[in-house]
Amino acid sequence: MDLQIKGLRVLGTAGANGIGRATARAFAAEGAKVHICDVDTAALAEMAKSDPAMTQSVCDVSDREAVAQLMGDALAALGGLD
Repeated sequence: MDLQIKGLRVLGTAGANGIGRATARAFAAEGAKVHICDVDTAALAEMAKSDPAMTQSVCDVSDREAVAQLMGDALAALGGLD
């Protein structure tokens, strides 16, 4: 399938487990550059091994300061967001 998203810069929350992980991997499989965040550090470590092209941050999206840091991390890692 070609979703015409090659090169797009994507931020995925809760991206180290379940639906978030599947979504992040689907974007990456279509050629998008993906930055994920999650609160589960063990799952993020697993993603770093299995999907090393994805950048990542530890983030609890219910914490405003953590989200501000996440946005900075994602923008720095991907050079912007689409």
